[in-house]
Amino acid sequence: MAGFSRISIALSALCFGLCGCKVPVSPGPWTNLAGGGSADATLETHYSPTENLEHYDLALLRSAHKSIDLCGFSFTDEAVGDAIESAARRGVRVRVYLDRGQSNDELDRAAKHDSDPKPSGRKRNVQYADGFFDEQEVPDPSTQAVITRLAATPNVEVRIKHSRVLMHLKSYAVDGQTLRSGSANFSASALKHQDNDLVLTHDAASVRRFELDFNQLWSRPDNERLQPQS
Repeated sequence: MAGFSRISIALSALCFGLCGCKVPVSPGPWTNLAGGGSADATLETHYSPTENLEHYDLALLRSAHKSIDLCGFSFTDEAVGDAIESAARRGVRVRVYLDRGQSNDELDRAAKHDSDPKPSGRKRNVQYADGFFDEQEVPDPSTQAVITRLAATPNVEVRIKHSRVLMHLKSYAVDGQTLRSGSANFSASALKHQDNDLVLTHDAASVRRFELDFNQLWSRPDNERLQPQS
């Protein structure tokens, strides 16, 4: 009986200790990190396909006032590209760092679509568990890759990692204050249909650590700048 009491006391102490450890994770909406929620909500995690992660990327990118520093593997999502282009046109400095092999594939696919016929324009309606409603249609094959369009936008610079070792981050910092990371590439399929997570944080140390790493990647002497198409 005494042994049982000691075990009970130990378990109670453990539970008390765990309950006292504050884990600042907010399952709530993006407004927690946009300033509308608790100051303790320093970390937010969202999951596709239950949620449409594109909405969270668009909300954050549209909130940018000074800078966007982005590392990406795949970058084909038109809406995310539009949000970055709009930010740049209102004076936000944008730096985009991409993987070599994946970027070459995206440029090649866009070039092959130059003479392709337009799709039929079929549409489908998708409602997500988070309440967002999305009407999706067969995409119009663009004659220009998203990354090429960004490279031609004032205030945007796109650099490509020279090495064939993957640049596999899917992260960006906005205004040096908010960090987006996670497994989701910047593509419609990754943000809406695949099993991915998207993590948002205001944690100052995490943002500084990303910016430090980003600047090191950005400054590699063998990086290649993606030139706008003439």
